[in-house]
Amino acid sequence: MLFLNPQNVAFDALSLDHVVAIAVDRTAHRLALEYSDAGPYPTFVDVPEQKLTLRIVRDLLDADPMLTSALTPGLQANLTFTTAPNASDAAPQTFTVTVVVTALNTDFSRKKTPAQTITAIALSSDGADDPFTPPSGGK
Repeated sequence: MLFLNPQNVAFDALSLDHVVAIAVDRTAHRLALEYSDAGPYPTFVDVPEQKLTLRIVRDLLDADPMLTSALTPGLQANLTFTTAPNASDAAPQTFTVTVVVTALNTDFSRKKTPAQTITAIALSSDGADDPFTPPSGGK
């Protein structure tokens, strides 16, 4: 999933400015594969463990050094953001997901504004519930 220009992005009480995108990637963390004697291709595949990785990309127009020092790998917080299907305020949805920050990367380029990418892994409340689900009924 890709959310462009989300509004009101925050890690608990830490508000993030200039967020241009939030990407949610689902990947198999562990695979169960079985093969038959008939050929080289799997005949069964299961994904017993999944990982949801969120990447928050923001422009570093006027980076707040206190915010940058507060965001560190290992930080566990509720990531909350609001987004709408288009640039209008029609049908906004607010998402909240518990995450652990795993990386902070800064991209410097002469051709564009410096950007920070915050990578985090979503946590499930019990291991069985999907940690990232759309809210019901909009905002």
